This record gives sequence, structure tokens and C-alpha cells, in this order.
Amino acid sequence: MNPKKIGECYDGLAEQWNSEGFDRTNGIAQHKRAISFLKKKDYALDIGCGSSGRFIDLLLSDSAHVEGVDISKRVIAMAKKR
Repeated sequence: MNPKKIGECYDGLAEQWNSEGFDRTNGIAQHKRAISFLKKKDYALDIGCGSSGRFIDLLLSDSAHVEGVDISKRVIAMAKKR
């Protein structure tokens, strides 16, 4: 699959990550554990950040500066709105 097609696929799933039924805690414990191994927490880049902000919120609680990137135009629009 090429990047444009991947982005289009995620465009179709974008609403799911912001729905009432989405478990925002899913994967958080594993990310907290991974972050605990870092010696420096000045900067973070969330690749495939999605639109819910759950990992960026976690990173912001530990890092001075966080950026997120995603391949889905719809997800990016929703993240900006959030």
C-alpha cells in the first residue's frame, strides 16, 4: 500500500478513536513503562499520533515539548480541532 492509500484507510477510521466507546486507557500502561526508561524527556515525537491525543497528553505530562504527525488528513483535522 502506498502512503496516500494508507492515509485514506485511516481517514475512514478517524471517528472511532474519538467515539464514546473508545478505551482511552488502552496501551497507556505500556507507554508509561517505555517512557520510564528515558533518561532525558525534553522532546518527544508521536508518529501516527491519531486524533484522540491520549499519548500526546501522556507525553506532555513528562516532556517539555511534544509534536505529533499522522498520515491521515482526517485525523490531522480532528487533532487540530481537539
